[in-house]
Amino acid sequence: MKKLQKVLKNKNKIIFLDFEGTETSQEIIAIGAIKGSLDNKLNFKENYKKFKVFVIPKNPVGKIIESLTNINDDFLKINGVYFKNALEKFSNFVGANPEEYLYVTYGNYDIRLLRNTVLLNKIKNSEVLNSFYKNYFDFSSFLHQFIRRNNGQYISLKDALKVFNSTFIGEEHDPLSDAINLSRLFNLFKNQKNILLTEYKKTIEHHSNLPTAINKAISLLNENKSISYDEYLKLFEDELK
Repeated sequence: MKKLQKVLKNKNKIIFLDFEGTETSQEIIAIGAIKGSLDNKLNFKENYKKFKVFVIPKNPVGKIIESLTNINDDFLKINGVYFKNALEKFSNFVGANPEEYLYVTYGNYDIRLLRNTVLLNKIKNSEVLNSFYKNYFDFSSFLHQFIRRNNGQYISLKDALKVFNSTFIGEEHDPLSDAINLSRLFNLFKNQKNILLTEYKKTIEHHSNLPTAINKAISLLNENKSISYDEYLKLFEDELK
């Protein structure tokens, strides 16, 4: 797909990652990531390397986040490291050439968490962070062009997998599981072209920013009905009455 190739920026190395964050202060409390490469058909290979670290925040986790993730303040005191150390561990995981990678998340919440945590911890110079910001890709926004809920809203990672007749593997709100499932969705998007086409047609038909006449014409075509130029023109004329 040309659109996907453009986003990949000729990179054949990818890091899929996910952050979990505190309820109110929006600080990272866990990082999960996998890194690997693409084959010549742009499929993410399964021989990837894994990374996971818990992070001690400056503020409380919060009850809602604790119930979702099973991560609380006491757990982090025992199992977590401070963000500066977590960033060093992540940098070591990425390796000597962070610019080689495209950094992929599902949704823009992750990059907001990262920027806020970096600010709170007064991190100023980091090669891996600079590479992340420069080569960041939100797959959720990309997918939204083709697949969305009936009301036009963004679709969750779990529900996106369901669209492609797949299920979420592992525990939800575990950052490593989220990263792995994101890589699976990436490959399904690439390979399940018939499903993608069906969903894309539905998305275009219900696109809220298109003129009503265009939506009606697309709806007819999606029902395998033909429409002549005169009929097409009449749809616009009806709108102007």
